Amino acid sequence: MSLLQAKVSLSAQLHTSRVCSYDDTVLDCSHLELQEFSIPPNINISEVETLKLNHNELSTVPNLTLFGNLHTLDLSFNRIHRLQSDAFYGLTELEYLDISMNENFSLSNLTVNQTAFQSLQNLKIIKWVQKKLLGACKSQTFWAVKVFNRW
Repeated sequence: MSLLQAKVSLSAQLHTSRVCSYDDTVLDCSHLELQEFSIPPNINISEVETLKLNHNELSTVPNLTLFGNLHTLDLSFNRIHRLQSDAFYGLTELEYLDISMNENFSLSNLTVNQTAFQSLQNLKIIKWVQKKLLGACKSQTFWAVKVFNRW
């Protein structure tokens, strides 16, 4: 097994037999049908800058407080319908957040605690594409630039 294969084949030891891939600053746990996320062993969390949890079965945002250097978080194509007050707690370096195409994650169905985004001090872009918006706008991408007031 080559060094590159060994890097990419780290076991996630999640609730499935599938594995996340890890390469330098990117932890990719996408397309694994995960219902819950646990931090894989042998990962230097302080070096992870990009976390891909897209195309899974997550219903809530997992606890990511240990990912203090995270710059990019992809939670698209899950089943997230609720953002708790501590959903993004500790992610002060996060610049890009993709919460697109989550089942039941619409303006009318979404439950958002007002403090959910409070610790996202460096957030620049939220990507929030929904099927209903796509049909109405006839567009494939909807970008929202951060316009939050400072807390």
